[in-house]
Amino acid sequence: MTRKTWINRTVFAAAGVALLTAALPLAAQQAGPRGPGAANGDPEQRIEMFFATFDTDADGTVTEAEIEAGALARFVEADTNGDGVLSVEELVAAAEARRLEEQRRKVEGMVERLDANGDGVLSQEEMDEGRHASRMERMFERLDADGDGAITREEMAEARFMKHGKPGERGQHGHRNN
Repeated sequence: MTRKTWINRTVFAAAGVALLTAALPLAAQQAGPRGPGAANGDPEQRIEMFFATFDTDADGTVTEAEIEAGALARFVEADTNGDGVLSVEELVAAAEARRLEEQRRKVEGMVERLDANGDGVLSQEEMDEGRHASRMERMFERLDADGDGAITREEMAEARFMKHGKPGERGQHGHRNN
């Protein structure tokens, strides 16, 4: 094997690993809306998205060749000037393109969920009825710990405590609360 061939294989292998590492979280994000049953860390969902991304022949298995082909395709797609290497600008552009595509899918899903009359656009009424009403109802249900239809100061304080923890302790999101 020539030195150039070895270098090319090494570069493509490294790029493949990097792209695969980047592809798995992206694949998990593409699964659709998040919620209690669709958690970001849901192992089953990640497995499904992995297969949806890499099982190109849809035979229920992912081969090393399919992973390498997927990684190479992403590399080639990101290498916009075709020089065989990825610059910072090309990597940023590729990440931004993936982010924009994900944002587009989320917005399209939101329109689909909230578009009560099916016209493909959202009115202020549809926005208010769909998104805000359900969010407010969920928030109210979480805060109304005893289910009596009213939120007390104690329930509000308990909800804040559950989210942030006691002063000096780590809260739900791992942040110090000093």
